[in-house]
Amino acid sequence: ARLSKALLIDADARGADLSYADLRGARASAVRLAGADLRQATLVKSELSRADLRGADLRGADMSGATLHHANLGAARLQGAKLVDADLEGARMEGANLKSAVSARVNLRRAQLSRADGTGLQARGAILREVEATELVLRGADLSRATLSSATLRRCDLREAQLRGADLTGARLLRCTLFGADLTGASMRGAVLDGSVYDARSRWPAGVRPARRSARAARA
Repeated sequence: ARLSKALLIDADARGADLSYADLRGARASAVRLAGADLRQATLVKSELSRADLRGADLRGADMSGATLHHANLGAARLQGAKLVDADLEGARMEGANLKSAVSARVNLRRAQLSRADGTGLQARGAILREVEATELVLRGADLSRATLSSATLRRCDLREAQLRGADLTGARLLRCTLFGADLTGASMRGAVLDGSVYDARSRWPAGVRPARRSARAARA
């Protein structure tokens, strides 16, 4: 379906089959798309603020440059989706599947990401400022040069995550798993690591001693 630049504000398309649809530039704020099939859809530069996308299938969708302020993507399937330069400030993404999504420079400020799965997420330069998340999985994710200032991550999985050059100023990583994580060159002024665990493969910025920030080394 070709719906580029369509006006879908407050429309009800729950459960609709929009797979492969061309929705680039669509104005669809507050649209109801819960459970919709949007596989491989093109949503480039679409306006989807406050959209209800709970449980939607967005695998492989291209959402580059889209605006999704305060959208609800709870339990949405976003594996392999493209979110480059997308703006998801304040979005609800609890339980969303973001495996291997391409999300360079995505804005996730104040997004709710608890229990989301971002295994292999490609999010260089992403903004996660003030994010609060519990049991978020970021195993093997690339968050190089990402901004996580004032973020609070509880019991999150950051094994083999790339955080080189990231801004963790004032961040709180509480009981997180950091085995093999690379934080070389990261800014960690005021960051706390209470109860987090790391191993011999973990890499830290010059001068940072994780044990002094209440993290503990795993037993060999």
